[in-house]
Amino acid sequence: MIDQKLAKRLLRIFEQKRIVTFMYFGTRAFDINVNKNSDYDFILVLDRFILTDSMKIRSILQQKPFLGLEINLSYIYLHDIKIRGFDNFQIRSVLKDLCIYLVGAKVLLGKNIFLENPIHVSGKKIQQIMSFKIQEFYGRCDKLFTQNLPNNKLCALLRHNIKTMTRYYLIMLGFVKIKDIDKVSYGRIFEIAKANKLFSYQFYNLSSKLLKYQSDKRAIQNLEFLRRIVYEKYLKTLTL
Repeated sequence: MIDQKLAKRLLRIFEQKRIVTFMYFGTRAFDINVNKNSDYDFILVLDRFILTDSMKIRSILQQKPFLGLEINLSYIYLHDIKIRGFDNFQIRSVLKDLCIYLVGAKVLLGKNIFLENPIHVSGKKIQQIMSFKIQEFYGRCDKLFTQNLPNNKLCALLRHNIKTMTRYYLIMLGFVKIKDIDKVSYGRIFEIAKANKLFSYQFYNLSSKLLKYQSDKRAIQNLEFLRRIVYEKYLKTLTL
């Protein structure tokens, strides 16, 4: 197992007392929505900054069996988190909703500091965060059309982004909780949307076909149609 092998390698490189927590999350961790392109998501919390840390982590990921795999390893320092506070938590563009998300992550080393330090995020704030994410993934689709990708690659990425936008929209409306993201399959996401009559019958009929593996020009156009339906539904929510 890649997660266990990576945990052993980190223990070999870093002193055990320096590893506050090493956790595995995302689709692969819970074997939900997994496909051959799914990446491996980990977060490593070390005690404090040491100059050589980045190069040590880089050296691990450049070795077998990790070389060539899509491993997304975020690392951060407990010292920095304590100064900023969990309420101001951020890794790159990911905000404090990640703290809620990581409460249910798999602990491979250390302890789950996010479970020990729960934060409250208001419903309004969650809506704002999800709104930001929907905009982000809608914009990612725009960019895909300018990258001269082959049809099969474009379709695969459009499908992923449409599913993700729909998932964030359900969280925004309160139908799915952030901490349960990795435990709800994409199939279940569309079942929840259908049960709550969020989209038209045409949407579900078309999505049941396109969320598979069609990759011709017509499929691209229809996926673009689905993307716009989700986005316009989101925009309508903002005006209510």
